[in-house]
Amino acid sequence: MIRLSYSRLLATTCFMLALSVFVSCNKDDNDKPNDGKAALYSFGPTGAKVGDTLRFIGVNLDQVTSVKFTGLNATVEKSNFKSQGSDLITLLVPASTERGKLVLKLSNGDSIVTKTPLNIGVKVTVASMTNQVRYGDNVTITGNYLNWVNKVTFAKGKMVQTFVSQSMNQLVVKAPADAENGPLLISYSGTDSAEIQTADTLRFIIPQVTNMSPNPIDTGANLTITGTNLDLVSSVSFLNVTSPVTNFVSQSASQLVVKVPGDALRGKLTFGIKNSTLTVQSPMDLTLNTLPPLADFPFAIYTDALQNTFQDWSYTATHDFNSTAVVRQGTKSIKSVYAGNGYQGTTFHAGTATSTTGYTTLEFSVFGETGTSGKKLNVVINGNYTSPPQVTIVEGAWTTFSLPLSSLGSPATLGEIVLQSAGWSATIHIDHVGLR
Repeated sequence: MIRLSYSRLLATTCFMLALSVFVSCNKDDNDKPNDGKAALYSFGPTGAKVGDTLRFIGVNLDQVTSVKFTGLNATVEKSNFKSQGSDLITLLVPASTERGKLVLKLSNGDSIVTKTPLNIGVKVTVASMTNQVRYGDNVTITGNYLNWVNKVTFAKGKMVQTFVSQSMNQLVVKAPADAENGPLLISYSGTDSAEIQTADTLRFIIPQVTNMSPNPIDTGANLTITGTNLDLVSSVSFLNVTSPVTNFVSQSASQLVVKVPGDALRGKLTFGIKNSTLTVQSPMDLTLNTLPPLADFPFAIYTDALQNTFQDWSYTATHDFNSTAVVRQGTKSIKSVYAGNGYQGTTFHAGTATSTTGYTTLEFSVFGETGTSGKKLNVVINGNYTSPPQVTIVEGAWTTFSLPLSSLGSPATLGEIVLQSAGWSATIHIDHVGLR
């Protein structure tokens, strides 16, 4: 009787088990009698890494002249096989290999295609990338195994999965229109899919405005805008002008000349960016000569802020006494959104009622947004809501109302003013309120 030691028996069992697993997991065809034709039974490991040794098991494999992997320049000729016999071929996985099935070319012109795809365990690395681009420009990334990248995510979660070009050492991708400054997230596939973040930050070139001249300016005149990267501007939007201006008098990287529309109002300009959904706003207001400056009040109630003990007691849907959206004079105005029951009011309430002696007129300016044309404002003085006088709003323009105190009941003191919507919902801007 032949006796095997326990260690030899265990080693023999493990070897047979490993061989069984290798063959069963990677078997490409059933065993067939040797009829002189080449046949592939199995290959593996199917989760190899670049540079690993692959083994192809079959019959008549000495007829194989090359093995073509998926990927550019990923064919291994028989002269580069590590070994080749009738039943076994060994070779190294090429560096440019990608996931896919293999093709064994035969000397008679036929070929054998593996039923199982080869997957590769790779680790993508980034060596460099374009650091600064304009919207719509190409971003070039260099590194290793970039042919395995399947997605590039820009800041704000803007994903790109279709590339301009892709190879093992270079990836070119177009910068999306609405991305922002930030590192890129590179996602790749393989035996173990993963993602890496670039060490460098991609920055987008933006138009910067440094001056607008002349300012103030007449409507219909040419406005000269100076700054940097102004050749990226695709449109200029003026306050109260429905459509942006897209046809310019002239344009260069440092200067943009545009004609001021006739219905423009004072405010900041908004610049559209080529190949982008982002916009840039001018740091300064454009002031128009068509609206003459208003004289200072001998008694101010609101001029950029509440004055002379007056407080905000408004009961509108929303209101902002520090708005810079639409300004008649100075730097701020009151933005009031009227909604709800349609009878809401912007309210100026005095901590201490002021004597009206020496004053004859209450004056204020109103700008109406969309939907205010012809709408009425009740002017309620000192809580007298019975048949208050009214003013009519002009949509898309500033209107200054000067109401004689006699039309307001000739109050001896002024403790409260309410500009109340008369059954409508919309948004208005109020500025420069006081007594004359």
